[in-house]
Amino acid sequence: MSLQGMWYRSAHPIVAQLLSPLSAVFKWASNRRMVRLKTIAKPFEVPVIVVGNITVGGTGKTPMIQWLSAQLMAEGLRVAIVSRGYGGKSKQFPLVVDPRGDATLAGDEATLLAQSTHCPVIVDPNRPQAVSYAIATHHPDVILSDDGMQHYAMHRDLEIVMVDSIRGFGNGRLLPAGPLREPLDRLETVDHICVKQVEPGPLHHSIPKSNQVNLLPVVLGALRQVVGIQGVPVDAFVHLVAGIGDPHGFFSVAEAMGFRGQCHAFADHHAFSVGDFAGFSDAPIIMTEKDWVKCAAFATQFSQVYVLPMTFDVPDALRLKLIQQIHQLVKGKVTP
Repeated sequence: MSLQGMWYRSAHPIVAQLLSPLSAVFKWASNRRMVRLKTIAKPFEVPVIVVGNITVGGTGKTPMIQWLSAQLMAEGLRVAIVSRGYGGKSKQFPLVVDPRGDATLAGDEATLLAQSTHCPVIVDPNRPQAVSYAIATHHPDVILSDDGMQHYAMHRDLEIVMVDSIRGFGNGRLLPAGPLREPLDRLETVDHICVKQVEPGPLHHSIPKSNQVNLLPVVLGALRQVVGIQGVPVDAFVHLVAGIGDPHGFFSVAEAMGFRGQCHAFADHHAFSVGDFAGFSDAPIIMTEKDWVKCAAFATQFSQVYVLPMTFDVPDALRLKLIQQIHQLVKGKVTP
């Protein structure tokens, strides 16, 4: 039995029921912690925008941060990003992420954001400390927090919740009986609910049907060759590699493009090594951006590697609303 199966595929409902008392304890402890931390959280001099989720697992937070940072910089705003640096090995914080540095130090997501957004990325498990450091050293107009929905010690001015259209909120139960970090009624307090949609189809039944829900179809950037000099035909046999929260979504999109071959799924934030690719044929390897930042150090072991970047087709109405809201927040923070 896997937790994923119990949470997202309605498997083992009896086990989920048996774990419900633990979920009740989790809810009580979470609520108590939220109330306590909210009372001590102090607003910052610049607005903080949280892009997070209320479930365990990947929902598209990193692509949303990439997209939003680009939109805000196009508006002339200075952007800084704060992150917990999940999976990173650094012991010194705050850490300014070196986009050319070792991804194992800051973590894969933080390194990718530093490389792809060209914004300063500050890693610190203590998010208020990360925000304060970013303000003092980089003087941003706005700060984006990669995750941090449940880090209530950090004041936030706007919240964007990311949801996967196929998995939704699973069985709707709190940890450990379900995938929820917070109750579903938490959605009533957020500013935007954005649903990552890999392919057209009905939304998971747990996703509320309301005007607050924004569909974000996944779109692909150009296939980028990072190792080798030979192009890859669309119908070529390839190795598809993904160590992200929803690897099957990546595989589905790549296969819809016409690529065929063998899919290799790894755990989210997997620490790749050369041994993970032992036994691969000489066929081209296609992987996600987040996985590539951890494999670049031993890239000479490969003959052909391609990165398939993924982003969202954000509706103009949502784009304009977000930009307007954030401009208003920035203006409101400026002392007359």
